[in-house]
Amino acid sequence: MWGTECNERLRRLCRSGLFSCLPEETEVHTVGLGTSILLITPSPALDHTPPVYSSIYLSSCRSSDSPDSFPSDQKMKMYSDIGKVAKKLLTDDYIFTNKIKVASKTQDGCSYTVTGVQNPKDDAIAAEVSTKLKARGATVTGKLQTGAKDPIIEAKYETKDSDGRNYTVAGDFSRNLAKSHVEFISGPLGIKIGADVLASHITGSAAVAISSSQYSGFAVAGAETQYNIADKEVSKLNYALSFFDGRESECTLHVLDQAKSGMISYSHHVRPGFSVGAQVLYVRESAATSLCVGSAYRLDGATTVKGKLDSAGTLSLSYIQNVRPNTTLIMSSKFNTTNFDSAKFGFSLALE
Repeated sequence: MWGTECNERLRRLCRSGLFSCLPEETEVHTVGLGTSILLITPSPALDHTPPVYSSIYLSSCRSSDSPDSFPSDQKMKMYSDIGKVAKKLLTDDYIFTNKIKVASKTQDGCSYTVTGVQNPKDDAIAAEVSTKLKARGATVTGKLQTGAKDPIIEAKYETKDSDGRNYTVAGDFSRNLAKSHVEFISGPLGIKIGADVLASHITGSAAVAISSSQYSGFAVAGAETQYNIADKEVSKLNYALSFFDGRESECTLHVLDQAKSGMISYSHHVRPGFSVGAQVLYVRESAATSLCVGSAYRLDGATTVKGKLDSAGTLSLSYIQNVRPNTTLIMSSKFNTTNFDSAKFGFSLALE
C-alpha cells in the first residue's frame, strides 16, 4: 500500500545520485503518496529571490494491488493463480453492501481484526472477530462470528528447504467443518492436494510454468479435479492455460465443469496506472454466451477508479481512496442500464 515507506524511498533516491547535480540545500518533498517529487531549489543569485519549483513524476513505487501490478513466473505457481490478474480486475473492490473492517497488530506478531457487514435485505449486521498469530512459519487464526455460525479455527504452517522448495500444510476446523490441504512448490511446479472430511471430497490441482530464455514471456498450464468418495465419481474437472508476454498482457483459457463450459479472459496493462480486462463465458448446454469488460485507472497515488459492463447491461463502478496510510475507503454502485430501479450501493472502510 502507498505510504510513508514509499515516500522515504523516493527521498533516498533523490539524495543518492539521481539528482546529485542539484544544490545541497535543495528540499525534497513527495506529493501524492509517492507518485511524484517536488524539488524546491533556492536561487543562488539573491536570498530574497523566490525559490525554483519543479516536479518530477516517478512510478518506481507501486502498490501491489494497483493497476500496474502484473504477474511474473515467480508468482504464478498454483492453479488458482492462473488468470488471476483479469479476475482481480473484474471482481475486486466491487462491494455492494456496507462493510467496516478494523485491524491491528502487536509487536509480537499477533493481529486482531473486527469486521462488520450489513445485510441489505434486513439491515442486520453480521460481525466477525478474528485473531492471527505467527511464529516460526506457523500461522494460527481463530474466528468468532455472530448468529448461529460456529467458531472457526484456521491453522497453516509454511516452510522452505535449502533448495528453495516451499511446503504448506493448512486446515480449517469447526463443528461442521473439517478441511485440510497441503501445497508443494518447486521451481515452476505447484501442486495442491486437499480433503473435506465431512463432505467426503478429495481435491487436487497442479500447475506448471513454461518459460524460455529466448522469450521474455511464459505460459502456465494446470488442471484441477475433485473426487467424491461417497458417490465414487469425479465431480469436478477443470483445465487452464495462460500466456503472459512478460511485459503488459495476459490471455487465459479455462475449460470448466468437465468441458461443459469454457471461459477466455484477457488483461492488458496499457500504461502506468491504466489497465483493461475482458472475460467471455460460454455454456455449452444452453449455448449461452456472456461478456464482461472492465478497466481500472489510477487518478493519483492515492485514488483509483474502476468500472465494468457486462452483456446483461449491468454497469458497476467503484471508487477506491487511500485516505491515509493503511486506511482505505471504497464506494461502489451497480445498476442495470435498462432498469435504474435495480441500483445497488456499497461502502467499505478498512482501518489497519
